[in-house]
Amino acid sequence: MNVSRVVDPVVLSEAERRRLERALAAARLADLRPRASVEPIVLAVAFAAGLAVVFVRHLGVLPWSSSQHGVGTLIVWALLLFGFALSSLSAVRAHRLRWLPQGRVLTSGELLDLRGSVVHVRGLEHLEEIREPTDTLVAGDGLATLKLCFSDGSFAIFHVQQSERRAILRDLEETAARLREAAASGERATLEELQLFPDLPPLPNGEGPFRDAPTRVRFDPPAPTRRQLFVSVAVAALAPLLMWGRNALSDELSFRRALREGDVAAWLAYLDGEPRREAEARHEHLPRARLVQARRHGIDGLRSFLRLYGDSSVADEAAEELRLLLATEGPM
Repeated sequence: MNVSRVVDPVVLSEAERRRLERALAAARLADLRPRASVEPIVLAVAFAAGLAVVFVRHLGVLPWSSSQHGVGTLIVWALLLFGFALSSLSAVRAHRLRWLPQGRVLTSGELLDLRGSVVHVRGLEHLEEIREPTDTLVAGDGLATLKLCFSDGSFAIFHVQQSERRAILRDLEETAARLREAAASGERATLEELQLFPDLPPLPNGEGPFRDAPTRVRFDPPAPTRRQLFVSVAVAALAPLLMWGRNALSDELSFRRALREGDVAAWLAYLDGEPRREAEARHEHLPRARLVQARRHGIDGLRSFLRLYGDSSVADEAAEELRLLLATEGPM
């Protein structure tokens, strides 16, 4: 049977938080270190950089088909958005938890596992055995190893001074026995005296700080709450809309690039696909670029142009230029 319960430190009241801080400061045994809060920020920046790279990749290039993102890129967009949202929420949570160290600590009546972003609590009434494994003995520095084994098969290892070992062992065994008696008889006063989080039932629907622990205690993800996961999935679902906006911007930039270059090759490259301004490019800008090209070949070029683009917006201009050339040079 799993004897672990979960406490969400973010939603603790101010009084509960101060009590937890005092208990950590006066802990019997502790293996603590400052909480790492840089990793989720680094991850958020990395995902943001990935989004920026994907956004600008082939933005506004020619040919037009190369400037557009397809279904394959949509998957990348969704994954990057999900990762960015989740790591950003984790960074916010890490900032809110910066006061809480990481590691394991033994208070007056509980083992607190602070290695994740939630606190796993095991009361000492569930302590089954205290072992002193010789293979993990820290030699040469006066330290000994204690392995606290709980009834659900979980354990925690602490290193203690050899000179304090017997006193700690005796104290732990007495406390565990006292808590077992109190739990069996329903003596709430003793449980509340020795424990920060006495064996209270979890609140309905997981509301508040106390929740049921999972059957298997695994590494806690940076954002363990369902709400954060739902928000991240919702952000990822925006990928089609964001990609559509990016493609629309890329289309416009490709059009402007073709407009700057102004030659036939640029407009043919813009028309390589289904651009938004296809009609304008095909019936106005491409014929004008063809006309510029045709002028280099004189009368023959203009005649060829009118055969191909006689219904274009610049057909009258080309016909007038042909008439003037014929009047000047005579029929060929």
